[in-house]
Amino acid sequence: EQTDSDTEEEEEEEEEDEEEEEEDEYDEDEEYFPTEEDLLEAESEDLEWEVHVPDEPPPPQEERKYIVFEAALLQLFALCIMCGCGQVKLNLETAGSFLRVTQFCTMCRHVRTWCSQPYIGNMPAGNLLMSAAILFAGIVLLLL
Repeated sequence: EQTDSDTEEEEEEEEEDEEEEEEDEYDEDEEYFPTEEDLLEAESEDLEWEVHVPDEPPPPQEERKYIVFEAALLQLFALCIMCGCGQVKLNLETAGSFLRVTQFCTMCRHVRTWCSQPYIGNMPAGNLLMSAAILFAGIVLLLL
């Protein structure tokens, strides 16, 4: 015969099991990307940013790749990293998926150059990897 305390213990165990299952479901998510609203609502001290920059980058085929809109990317070059002013001139050079941004500060004369991807030999890695992906996917291109 079960007593009230036995029933209460069973209910507590069931609740704990359900909580653990909920936590496990959350833990299965590989990555969590907060929304802009989440970030704005969070206190700056609550946010912990941990960025590990390796001494040497991994091979291009093993690195993560992103699709980025030009306007969003150019926001990163709006200010000079040396003096902080917004009086900069930008020069953009493209070759396929490769982008080189050269920033020139009209105040302190600092020049910064940034490339969107590494080279493999004399070819931008993204161009080579994209071409290889299309070729190995078995897509047939007909020449008319």
